Amino acid sequence: MSICVILDSLAASEKKGDLELFWYEMRRLKEIFSRVLIFSLRGGYSNEAKKRGFVIYTFGSSAHPLGKAILLPKVVLTLLLARPSLIRSYGLEEGLFAVVSAKLLRVPCVVSVHTESQLFWTLMSGRSQLRRIVTALMENIVPRSTDVLVAVSSRIATYARNCGARRIVVIPAGVNLSLFQALPSEAKDRVILFAGNLTSLKNVQTLIHAMPQVLETFPDAKLIVLGDGPQREYLETVAKNLGVTEQVEFKGFVTQSTFAQYLRQTQVFVLPSLLEGSPKALVEAMAAGKAIVASDIPATREIIRHGYDGILVPKANSGFFAEAICSLLSDIPRQREIGARARKAAERFDISKTIKAWLDLYARMVAREHDPKLIELSRSSLLCRKAIGMSDN
Repeated sequence: MSICVILDSLAASEKKGDLELFWYEMRRLKEIFSRVLIFSLRGGYSNEAKKRGFVIYTFGSSAHPLGKAILLPKVVLTLLLARPSLIRSYGLEEGLFAVVSAKLLRVPCVVSVHTESQLFWTLMSGRSQLRRIVTALMENIVPRSTDVLVAVSSRIATYARNCGARRIVVIPAGVNLSLFQALPSEAKDRVILFAGNLTSLKNVQTLIHAMPQVLETFPDAKLIVLGDGPQREYLETVAKNLGVTEQVEFKGFVTQSTFAQYLRQTQVFVLPSLLEGSPKALVEAMAAGKAIVASDIPATREIIRHGYDGILVPKANSGFFAEAICSLLSDIPRQREIGARARKAAERFDISKTIKAWLDLYARMVAREHDPKLIELSRSSLLCRKAIGMSDN
């Protein structure tokens, strides 16, 4: 029995802080499947994959106007020669390769979706008209063609259903909670933290615009911005124009362990996003027991109960963000109370629970092969699903 995993790039996973979680999942797959094949469309970390005992295929750049779709013939041919028992893709765009190959090989495939609309993201990135047409076609074909579509949230499940998906399973994005839950807090200073890609949808400028109001009440407050991206220079200019350059520190991309260390020194974690799929950094901050202020958007409503384990405020409103931040900075007991509840709420995203759910799904998809390991695993279906609140839609 073998499984083929298709993803954009291992280097992209590393930038998002997901690489170690990816290797953990691959190790768990080796407990069930005799072969684990990794198809990294844009390459990255090939030697690392081989050192870890995985077979990896890379296919080059996606700079063509058609995007990664130009790689379709080469990838499908390689898959036909590899003949996996099951194909799994990370993302809707990668799902095109999965569904075409699965139909030709007559094997099951599963596609995971992490964003609400791939076409929307393509439009936002300013890509070519041809690329938009290809994305629109893909968004209609893949959900209808895959055997199972896995959504990381109920909101994305609704989007997938509207795209014509036949069977949808909701499995949250897993987080290595052990890295954050064991952290002793050292938050003595008034540190406000953001972590994520510096893009327009992360809306970090609203948080920076909130800082002058926060500083009126707490002159010693400091905002630390972790992450990098196309908006960094613009955001640094916003801080300069507001006269808060010394109170807003841009630290660039950091590793998971470094992010954990910053969380130790943080009193309030803020997520001002306009749109999210499954905000991993938010869950990690909750696991660390931090008080949260986040935009009131569908993705955060599925994770945070307003006023109980976090505070939700209208998106893109710097005044409301400033008020919420100040209310937490001025009330340490409330910070701790909300943080303790947040830590408890984060437990359902534990990577060990979500991986069990994935393994169970794989088992049910290939159980017709009568592999004893898979049959036994399939019997634990109900237990795994109850453990994380997973659902079929």
